[in-house]
This record gives sequence, structure tokens and C-alpha cells, in this order.
Amino acid sequence: MKIISILAVGLLTTAAAVAETGSGFERLQEGGKQTATLDHCEGYVRLSQTMVYGKRTPVLQIRDVTNCSKISIDGVKQTQKIDRVGRYGQADVVIYETPGRNVHRVTLESGSGATEDTIEVVSYDAPQNTSPRANIEIVFSGWGTIFGAEKTRNLYDCGGQVSARLEGGDQLTLVFRDVKSCSKFDILSADGSSVNYPQKSLQATRDGEFAGSFTIPKRYIDAGRNSIKVILKSNSGRTDEVISVRFTAL
Repeated sequence: MKIISILAVGLLTTAAAVAETGSGFERLQEGGKQTATLDHCEGYVRLSQTMVYGKRTPVLQIRDVTNCSKISIDGVKQTQKIDRVGRYGQADVVIYETPGRNVHRVTLESGSGATEDTIEVVSYDAPQNTSPRANIEIVFSGWGTIFGAEKTRNLYDCGGQVSARLEGGDQLTLVFRDVKSCSKFDILSADGSSVNYPQKSLQATRDGEFAGSFTIPKRYIDAGRNSIKVILKSNSGRTDEVISVRFTAL
């Protein structure tokens, strides 16, 4: 048995001619590791988010699978199958939540049941009317808070990238590049309340994308109790990206 560790649901694989049987395990977690390779089913899985009835909800994206076709959630066989187009199969499995910490196991199986991978999905559903759920998390800790550090993340929904740079322990600079769908920028504290930071706009580039650089003084970080949420939105509000920036020893 080959064990793979990620915060997600594990998967199994088989070769094209001779099936590799067995079971594998992965763990995927919001704010943690979000992508894993399927050792037995082949292909990969990615923990993302989708909007369900106006609420951001975890979704497990299953891609390029060759050896598995069945899906179970927490031991219950699903009517949903892995759709195959040519050699490769894919599926999007929505992970429904209850308030608080959620742990669900998604199992992919071959038709014979001899091959499988299991992915454990760990997520947290905050009570309604509280802080918006972040789908990107950036953490500064240790020496980085003293000597400065820069971290870059891809924007899943808005497209493009965001870089966070800590400067001298006194302020944070956020740089947005190649943003496709969002142009409005705002800041909330960790609990979702206002820090009286006026909403600003990214600049449109010649190729029709958006970019911008924003320096956030330390007083706004203190208001967020060493954690703030940056919200990037489209003009219509239908597309958004919530980025959590956390600090230790700032």
C-alpha cells in the first residue's frame, strides 16, 4: 500500500495495460495543501471553491483520471460518476458543510473495486453573518516578520496573482498582477468588520487586465488582531477573491 499525505481525499491508480491495484490516501485542507496526485486512479485532485446558492462552498476537482470511475463520500456510493472524454475522466464533487470544522472522505474506485484512492477534505464553515471565507491564505511568521519577506499566490476566481511583501515589520504591501475579472480592492479585519479603509480600484492595463499596488499601514494590521482579509471584487460583485493575511510577532 502506498500512502500519500495531503489534506484531501485519497485516490488509486492503474496502468494502461496492467492495472495497479491497491489504495492510497491524501488529505487536502482549506488554507493548506490543496493539490494531490492520484497514485492508483492516476490523474490529480484539487481542492477549490464554488458558489452554491450564493455561498462559497468547497469543491473537489478530479482531473485526468484513467483507472477509476466510481465516487463515494463518507462511505456512501454516489450516483455521480467520473465522466470520461476519450482516455481521461473528470468530475467536480461539491462538499456540503455544517457550521464549524468539517471532515469528509471522498473515495474514487475502479469498476472492480480493486483500485481506489481516498482524499480527506478538511474545511471550516463559519457561521452566517461573520467573516467571509478566505480561499487564499498568506502567513508571515518567524524571521520573515523581522527581515521582510514576499509571498506570491495565484488568484483562483479573479485570475492573475497577488504578492504580499512585509517591509520592516511596520507595513504590508500587496501587489496585484495580470488580474482578469476583478478591479475593486477593500480590507476587512479578521472577524469581517470594517477597518475604515476606503475601497480602491486597480488600474486597467493596455491588454484589458488589471494591476495595482497597495501599502497597508501597521495600524490596519493591529485593527485586525494581526490578521486581515483582503477582498478583491468585480464591478458587478459576482466574482470575488478573499485573501487572508496572517502575521506572527509583528
